[in-house]
Amino acid sequence: MWRVTIRGLLAKKLRLLTTALSVMLGVAFMAGTLVLTDTMGKVFDDLFTDVNAGTDAYVRGETVFESDFGDVRSRIPAALITSVSDAEGVAVAEGSVQGYAQLVKADGDALSVGQAPSFGGSWGVVPELNPFTIVEGGPPTSPDEIVIDKGSAEEGDFSIGQRVKVLLKGPTEEFTIVGIAKFGTANSPGGASFVAWEFDTAQRLLAEPGQIDSISAVAERGVSQEELAENIRAVVPPTIEVLTGQEITEENQSDIQQALSFFNTFLLIFVLVSIFVGMFIIYNTFSIIVAQRGRELALLRAVGASRRQVLMSVLAEGLAVGLIASIAGIILGVGVAIVLKAALDGFGFELPSGSLVLLPRTVIICLIVGVVITVASAFFPARRAARIPPVAAMREVAIDTSAGSAKRVVIGILALVLGGILLAAGLASGGGQGAIQVGMSALVVFVAATILGPVIARPVSRALGAPLPKLRGMSGTLAKENAARSPRRTSSTAAALMIGVGIVAFILVLAASIKQSINEITDNQLRADYIVNSSGGFTSMGFSPDVAAAIAELSEVQSVSGMRFGAMQVDESTKFVFAIDPTTVEDVFEVPVEAGS
Repeated sequence: MWRVTIRGLLAKKLRLLTTALSVMLGVAFMAGTLVLTDTMGKVFDDLFTDVNAGTDAYVRGETVFESDFGDVRSRIPAALITSVSDAEGVAVAEGSVQGYAQLVKADGDALSVGQAPSFGGSWGVVPELNPFTIVEGGPPTSPDEIVIDKGSAEEGDFSIGQRVKVLLKGPTEEFTIVGIAKFGTANSPGGASFVAWEFDTAQRLLAEPGQIDSISAVAERGVSQEELAENIRAVVPPTIEVLTGQEITEENQSDIQQALSFFNTFLLIFVLVSIFVGMFIIYNTFSIIVAQRGRELALLRAVGASRRQVLMSVLAEGLAVGLIASIAGIILGVGVAIVLKAALDGFGFELPSGSLVLLPRTVIICLIVGVVITVASAFFPARRAARIPPVAAMREVAIDTSAGSAKRVVIGILALVLGGILLAAGLASGGGQGAIQVGMSALVVFVAATILGPVIARPVSRALGAPLPKLRGMSGTLAKENAARSPRRTSSTAAALMIGVGIVAFILVLAASIKQSINEITDNQLRADYIVNSSGGFTSMGFSPDVAAAIAELSEVQSVSGMRFGAMQVDESTKFVFAIDPTTVEDVFEVPVEAGS
């Protein structure tokens, strides 16, 4: 039987190539996603381990509240720098501030770095505590000087000695670039744009007088990070949070992994869809093979092969195909990871330098998934093969002509009705719950269509193929009859196409719906002709109110209304709030009042 299996594989290698390709592509996308995820985790773990290597303790304000945009923390008094420096076991301590800062290019446009933020901070004078390393020029030593990251220098074509404007929350100011730096081994901190000043200037531009964002400390020789943190806690108010260097490193690593989780989830969804579609292709291929080998398998039964031997022979073919395709998919997955990494770079999220990471876990998972999916998809065709009676060797058995039982019809109709009920309920209820119900209805209807496929395949094939004999003659007749005489094969092929078309339709409908919603908002609620904001990533970083006043002075402008938005805590929940000018907001927005005034 093993020789029969091997000869069968060699005899059907071209037909099995389709199955192998579907498995290989699914495994390749899975391997590529896992390799990219592991690579990003490794390079960022190494990066934050490197940049925080000299930090033994980290002091910051307490969390005021948590929001979708990150924790909102209070600033701490700058006077705490002295308290921390004088704490037992502290060799040196240094404070830092951060805030919005965006470079302006020579052509007058603000430097945009995709969806990454633009920010600035104080330049650290203690080498052990500074995550940046000068690669050209020197550090800022006067209020008129700045250092920028290498990524921004390359993106904006900036050079040492160049005078540049920097957008701030206050008035725009001009500075001289005296240094270009790398963030650890990366050209920029996670693709962001960074500007650094000497401490006093940074505090004036980015923070309130006497306030800073954090303090980093280095321990004396022989003092552990835990001991240092306890000593610092003893000299600062209880509302101040003190972390060890290891804790802040792990937090940084966790934050970046969480930021990338959406991208990873998005990729894995497409991986699962591709594998799901591949299951139909595998099932269809083995169904055709089993049907075409009917006489051969019946002859094996006639000469003494048991049902179990026939079953295991077909499953062995699936195992061989799955194993070979999975190995090829893992190799191809490394190339997929390279392409995905290049796509991230194109979106402005440049990863630190580092080699791709292929963990044994990735190889094992991909091999298991590829082999299990292939064998599982081949199981039902293999079971049908094992049921072929020996007497079938004496008659022509080419293609499975079974359609559907009454049980299949009843179950399919019930599933279809359930899908319709869920769809109606979802459309009626609306909101998030309605969206879930509509999604469930789509899944149920898909299952119903799959169940009813063999039942309706024959009449639908003949109805749709009726014009073919007149249009294409004998070839049209053969095409119509061939599609109608094997309902299971036709329906399984159609199911795979149905998934692909459904995904495309979903994306197109979603994109059109979002576009329509935005158009309705702009047409019905937005009265303004222009919107001015800062491009600091996914959300606006804000800018000086003087900008609104300057725009209002233009003779071409009739009305200007300044706005500010952000997160705040109301009771125990976080709310997204807007600050508006009630005297001018109705000039730029249609604000329907439902209650009050």
